[in-house]
Amino acid sequence: MKKTLLITIISTTLLLAGNSPYDGENLHQNHSNLDKVLFIWDMYDAYESEKKRQENTEEKRLKKLNNSLNKKAVVTYQEKNITNKEFAPTDLQKKHFNQNQIKVNDKNLYPFTLLDSNLQYFSMRQANEIAINSMLFISDYSNKLLAKYTDNIFLKILLNLALGIAYEESIDIWAHEEGHRSILTYHNISSNNAWKDGAVDGVKTQTLNDFKRDNFVDFIRLHTAGIESEAVLIEDFEERLMFEKHLDISIYVPLWTHKYINYAYMHSADAGDGMHYDKNDNYNNYNELMEPEKDRDIVGHDVYGFVRHLFTKNDVNYKKRYSNIDEFTPEQKSYHDKIVSRAWINFLDMNLFRMLYDKVDFYGYDVSAGFNYYLSPFGDVTDLNIITSSKESKNRLTLRKMDNYDNSFYAIQLKDYRRNFGDFWLTSTVNIWQNPKKFDFFTSEKFYGGSLSCNIEYKINDIINISTRLLTKSKGFLPGVNDDNLKAMSSISAGIVIKY
Repeated sequence: MKKTLLITIISTTLLLAGNSPYDGENLHQNHSNLDKVLFIWDMYDAYESEKKRQENTEEKRLKKLNNSLNKKAVVTYQEKNITNKEFAPTDLQKKHFNQNQIKVNDKNLYPFTLLDSNLQYFSMRQANEIAINSMLFISDYSNKLLAKYTDNIFLKILLNLALGIAYEESIDIWAHEEGHRSILTYHNISSNNAWKDGAVDGVKTQTLNDFKRDNFVDFIRLHTAGIESEAVLIEDFEERLMFEKHLDISIYVPLWTHKYINYAYMHSADAGDGMHYDKNDNYNNYNELMEPEKDRDIVGHDVYGFVRHLFTKNDVNYKKRYSNIDEFTPEQKSYHDKIVSRAWINFLDMNLFRMLYDKVDFYGYDVSAGFNYYLSPFGDVTDLNIITSSKESKNRLTLRKMDNYDNSFYAIQLKDYRRNFGDFWLTSTVNIWQNPKKFDFFTSEKFYGGSLSCNIEYKINDIINISTRLLTKSKGFLPGVNDDNLKAMSSISAGIVIKY
């Protein structure tokens, strides 16, 4: 193309000059014209060369970026020796690989609270952070490692079931029992987390009697704190699923596990104490008073103890810790059955079935909704959680219904998750609630309260962020927060966020 253009320009120039290039008389003039043409051509050639160089540079940049994003897909196909073009990945498949690679390579967040002005080790919140972060880290790492060698779905299911069972039999039991123990720890009552036995022990019966007399609200919470802790963990798992980049399969198993545990605790109907005897034995032959005092679990069956003590506030000199459902009065049995009948609400949650669909898009927001059912120091609680996520914002709205014996009280919570400001991230949460007056189990009177918390996170490097959390609350029940008989309090905490 360039040669044709050059010949055309030369011929045209010479024709316009009206002379043959071989005419000796005008040879000098013709050479002068030719020099002009060659000068013009050199300028044109230089322009074209620079243009081509720039195009090649941009093409190389785009190719390098594309190769980086497609690295996983390319390596996979090379390892399998797929050279036939008909088996090469389509554009849609490449896009899918790219999206997965971006999601896997984004760093996940693992926050830990190290110091808190209002808490002692381990608070309910700290125990939950250890539980959920250890589970997600091990699961994320194991699934990524498996993906390097195989895409077999059955091996993935087997791996995550094994991880789920190991998690349930170790760190989950520890965190559940630590939820119970955190209530005693807050009141400087020494105890031992005997998680291998599914118990908290090391406390004398007289100590528990005094605790019931002097701190009745927290004494009831001592029984419900394990279930409350599981409920807070469920909310945390759902936020990680919707807001962060953890592998979805790493969250499904523990989410199902915690939902089932809360259901099972409230739905269990075996007679006896449910903790310190083999249910296949005759529970009537079990005598807890024959067991060393400090070896006995502090509450026995969570729900049975909760129901029994709500109806026996003035009984502060009991000898037996464990509650037998066969000994309940008709009124106690009726209330227990009401809790049992509501326990299935835990399974009304879109996140449990998210593996079956991609997402629910609502005006650019990924939306999920679900119920969470658990216990409070004055009754039972039903939460409706609506979670929305987009590139611009991540939010959770919780509508809370709290019941005592025969009355309902309502609360609302709004959480704005990790809003970015350069190297800072701000998580803010607002709560407004109604609670029964004096947290009484039978009253219809109520009072209003609320809380505000702000967590500020700052980037130190690519591995660690530091965080500071400010919390202030009025009198009232706030799930997951250790306080003194649900009184007003303020606290400041500091921690780190590990990024991996």
